[in-house]
Amino acid sequence: MKEYNLFVAGATGLVGQTIIKVIEDRNFPVKNLSLFASERSREKKILFRGNEIEVKPVEEADFTKADFTLFATDSDISRKYAPLAAAGGGYAIDNSSAFRKEKDVDIIIPEINSVLLTKDKKLYANPNCSTAQLAVVLNPLHKKYGLRRVAVSTYQAVSGSGIKGVAQLNAELMGRKANDPVYPHPISGNCIPHIGAFDGDGYCEEENKMVFELRKILGLPGLPVAATTVRVPVAECHSESVLAEFETPINAQDAAQELSGSPGIILQNDEANNIYPLALNSKGRDEVFAGRIRNVEGWDNALQLWIVADNLRKGAAANAVQIAEKIIEMDLI
Repeated sequence: MKEYNLFVAGATGLVGQTIIKVIEDRNFPVKNLSLFASERSREKKILFRGNEIEVKPVEEADFTKADFTLFATDSDISRKYAPLAAAGGGYAIDNSSAFRKEKDVDIIIPEINSVLLTKDKKLYANPNCSTAQLAVVLNPLHKKYGLRRVAVSTYQAVSGSGIKGVAQLNAELMGRKANDPVYPHPISGNCIPHIGAFDGDGYCEEENKMVFELRKILGLPGLPVAATTVRVPVAECHSESVLAEFETPINAQDAAQELSGSPGIILQNDEANNIYPLALNSKGRDEVFAGRIRNVEGWDNALQLWIVADNLRKGAAANAVQIAEKIIEMDLI
């Protein structure tokens, strides 16, 4: 099997560390792995397949030597370096929001739109973590029944805020105040009903991301989407309560059967035995879990369901690695 030179930018953050773990878990064909982060991470070492790899500042990256560069950096860093990585001849896959709204940059979820991957275009965006799991489940239902509108409420883990979010929750659980809190209120024993700054219409940044990205990924620019995003005191894995209306009649049993045979989805839909998706059971997995599927009384062509996924994996790191895997599978490199 051919092996590839792989760069990871932002290697010391939560998503970057998870990318490295996913590469190991999925046995990605790595010839050489190069790790980059900010200047303050210089000379840190990260273990990969039994070897310690020294982290270098991203400013020192020679992107002409990379077949793939996976970015787990802030948007400002991605905007500066991801185009350089793409210009260097390799593929750049960015996990930030820097390029998702760019008309000529596709947001890729391999289970949905890998057909958009080409040899000529080298820069691709990863979806937002909350959008990724929602799109994976809605896509097969949309293809069969035609999606008309969606309402979603999210229950998002603190790891979505990176190391600082996890640190704030852990400090508060121990009865201390976090040294550098990332939330405007305590998160332990609490739910905070917005993620990111509010716009002038009462919606927050995460909600606007979900609306825009779901439309773009599914190719439905006019799709009505109502999103409420909530940060909850859970370490890892995002959960979502979804109400979806379709163009044609749909029932819960047929929807469950459709999802059970769809790639990247694990159906857990046995209420009689209390089997449904749980954050505790989704941690460390690359699949999206769906359950609690039910029709809506008095509302034709509508379903409610519950979706859970590991936000650091399918919502970020694993999806990026899967994009690279799909590029290899499609013989584009």
